[in-house]
Amino acid sequence: ENGGQRRGTLLVYLNDVASGGGTAFRDLGITVQPHKGRALLFFPSDVDGVPDDRTLHAGEPVLQGEKWIAQLWLHEREYTPGVVPGAKLGAASEACRMYAEVGRA
Repeated sequence: ENGGQRRGTLLVYLNDVASGGGTAFRDLGITVQPHKGRALLFFPSDVDGVPDDRTLHAGEPVLQGEKWIAQLWLHEREYTPGVVPGAKLGAASEACRMYAEVGRA
């Protein structure tokens, strides 16, 4: 399996969201609201690589505005990234370029 178990996840919120867009942890009963510069670090498995189901999470719908994040996954072994079949990498690249331009304004 490519990379094996995820050992750590880092989410960095790149903008403020007017309404909605939180990261919800169902089993922990908490939701982290996105604010520019806020970072969320959690560990989806224990030191032996056993998944911790309490860290199952989901992005809530953005009700007003947009939500931009940077995400880093730390795997137990080397991970080779790939593009999901059918994904529009060019569209994502263009969206990132536009975001960077807005940030410079």
